[in-house]
Amino acid sequence: NTIKHVDEGGIEVSGERAVIEKNKISIVEDGECIDVDGGNAEIVGNSMDNCDQFGVKVDGDAPYVAKNSVVGIGGYLIHCSGDCANGLVSGNRASDTGQDADGFVISADFNGLRVEKNRAERCNDRGFEVAGDGMITLANNLARDIGGDYGEACYRVDGNGGHLLEGNSCDSTHSDGFQIESGNGHIIRKNKVVDAFEDGIDVGNGVTNVTVSDNKVSAGASGIEVGVLATGNVTGNTATGGRVDYCDESAGGVTATGNKFDTSVAAPCASDVD
Repeated sequence: NTIKHVDEGGIEVSGERAVIEKNKISIVEDGECIDVDGGNAEIVGNSMDNCDQFGVKVDGDAPYVAKNSVVGIGGYLIHCSGDCANGLVSGNRASDTGQDADGFVISADFNGLRVEKNRAERCNDRGFEVAGDGMITLANNLARDIGGDYGEACYRVDGNGGHLLEGNSCDSTHSDGFQIESGNGHIIRKNKVVDAFEDGIDVGNGVTNVTVSDNKVSAGASGIEVGVLATGNVTGNTATGGRVDYCDESAGGVTATGNKFDTSVAAPCASDVD
C-alpha cells in the first residue's frame, strides 16, 4: 500500500500478531507512520518519510521489526513488555531525524530483546537509547553524524537490565560516543568510536558493576571517563586523540587493567573543564 498526506497517523493497529509489510508511508501529520499496540507484531520492509512523531511505534510482547527505513522527523520507539527473548529489531535505518528526535528508542521489561545491524544517521538527538529492567543486547549497529541539535550521544544507556553493547560503531558525534547514564551491570565491549567531540565512553556518576572492555576510542575530551561513585572494570581498551585518554573520578571504585592509555588523570576530567 501507499499512504500519503494523512492528518492523524498512517497505519494504526491494536491487537495480537499484526503483520505490516512493504508499505510506503509519507507525510503524516499529528501521529506515527506505523503504530502497533499488541504482541508478536511483525513490521517488515516498510518505507516511511516525514512522520510527524515516530516512524515506527510498537508496544507489546516479542516485537519483530526488520528492514524498515525511516527518513525525517522521528525514528523508532519500541517497548517490549513480555517474551522479549523472542523479540528482534534488525536491519532498520533511521536518518535525518528532526529536532528532539532520536533514531532508536528501545526499552524492555524482560530479558532477551536483540537490537542488531541497524543504522542511525544524521540524527539531531541520540542515535540509540536503551533502557528498562530487561536486559537488551545491542550489537553491530552504526550511529553516524549524531547530535546536531543539543550535542547528544551516539548511544545512551539507562536502566537496571545489565544491557550488553557489543560490536557497535559511532562515527562522528557532537557529544559522547557511549553515554552510560545510569544502572547496574552493563557491559560495553568491542565497540568503536571515531571523532567524538566530548568523551568516547562516559560512565556516569553512580553507575555500578559496569564492564568496559576491548573498545577502541578516538575522542576530543576524555577517551574513557568514569564518574563519581562508579564501580566496575575497565580492561583491554585503546584510547587516542583526547586531551586525556582515561579519567577516573571513582576514587578506586573502578579497576583499570591492560589498557593502552598514554595519559590518565584522577580529576577533574577534560569534559568537566571549560
